Amino acid sequence: MAGAPTNVAIVLCDTLRRDVLDVYGGTVSTRPLLEALGNRAIVYTGYSNSFWTVPSHFSLFTGLQVDRHGVHEGPNRNTLMSVSGLGRSFSGHTLASELKRRGFYTIGFSANSLVSYISGLNKGFECLAVNDSWLIYGPLFTPIIALNNLKIIEELGAKHRGRLKYLSAFLDILKNKGVSGAASITALYFKVRLLRALSDYVADKGYTDAISTVLWDVKGEPFLLFVNIMEAHEPYYYNDPYFINNAKWDYKIISCARCVRREFKGYLKGASTCVRAAAEIANVLRSKGLLGRTLFIFTSDHGQEFAEHGAIGHNSGHLYEENIGIPIIVKPPEGMKLSRSDCYVGLHELYGLAMAAASGDREWAPSCGPGLAESYEAVAPDPNAGRGIRRVAVFLGRHKAVFRLNDDKVEEVAEAGRPLDLGSDKAKGVIDELRGHLPSS
Repeated sequence: MAGAPTNVAIVLCDTLRRDVLDVYGGTVSTRPLLEALGNRAIVYTGYSNSFWTVPSHFSLFTGLQVDRHGVHEGPNRNTLMSVSGLGRSFSGHTLASELKRRGFYTIGFSANSLVSYISGLNKGFECLAVNDSWLIYGPLFTPIIALNNLKIIEELGAKHRGRLKYLSAFLDILKNKGVSGAASITALYFKVRLLRALSDYVADKGYTDAISTVLWDVKGEPFLLFVNIMEAHEPYYYNDPYFINNAKWDYKIISCARCVRREFKGYLKGASTCVRAAAEIANVLRSKGLLGRTLFIFTSDHGQEFAEHGAIGHNSGHLYEENIGIPIIVKPPEGMKLSRSDCYVGLHELYGLAMAAASGDREWAPSCGPGLAESYEAVAPDPNAGRGIRRVAVFLGRHKAVFRLNDDKVEEVAEAGRPLDLGSDKAKGVIDELRGHLPSS
């Protein structure tokens, strides 16, 4: 028997891989979050349906696996903007649009510029605030993003190249936006540069603004609250020497074990900040008397590789546990029972969980598969990733296997989040079991 609809809150820590948290065997304490949730949370072995932001968010928001929603990379579309264009043209329902239709107040905060109208991920939100001003990846780039003007971004990127691209881009803005427009962009750029120079900016990539959003803007019920925070996303240090223009990895870092360890240390610090931020959001909801009537989900969109498999970051197209193993920690609303399970739980399944809570359902259980994570092409210029490699990870119950479809190679076999020896009899049995669930094309 269904009860009254309940609120839904999803806090997504971008780039947070599962294995660094203590509830999964890591070192980053989740105690602040678990205590904020009244020690009622259930921990699932989560996986993302993609290795990067846009496809995985679409799986979360639609309940569809990557091959079903179609917003993903490919041999002829391996740039952020080309895939984002697919997202803007997506015409199906999303969690926000469906709950808005049912009378929910739909509000979100994103510190990731891709989680916005740029990729069509704002569909259904009455308000999706985007604040990515922490991202200064080069002169002028972030101030333009901060102005939320996709047309400027696309036009400047296409027109201005070479050694003088920033100067020519500025002159272009001056010509088209006038002195006041150029001055405001320049002022914003130097303002953010100054703030970064005076503070440990990597410690706060937007989570304090996210908390303010919850404190001031969550008012009526029922509501859907979505928060994307970026504290676990690179860069991890101000003027990081291992980044080119503080924008992309210098891939020579892979041959420097000390350098990789330094980056991973910064990553762990960011992961800890994410947990504390989620705990603060839960505490704000509690202080407003809302937490008990709210389904609270803490998760991520993908992981982050630190040279474990010959690449760094999250654009390689790899589907190892480090790349797509994500936390899923859930506190049910009062009156709803969640089944505990040691099965893998896909990011796309959280759509069904949210809809069940919003519909007043009393129970929910993971499907335990089969489920898929897919990679069609590496995104961004990672020289260690390989181009044109099609990978599929198949999940069923407690088992996972990653198949490379180009040459039928198996890259990883895992059980309940832990990789198995590929040569073991258990791994061979898992491969035989899961091969039959590969997509036909």
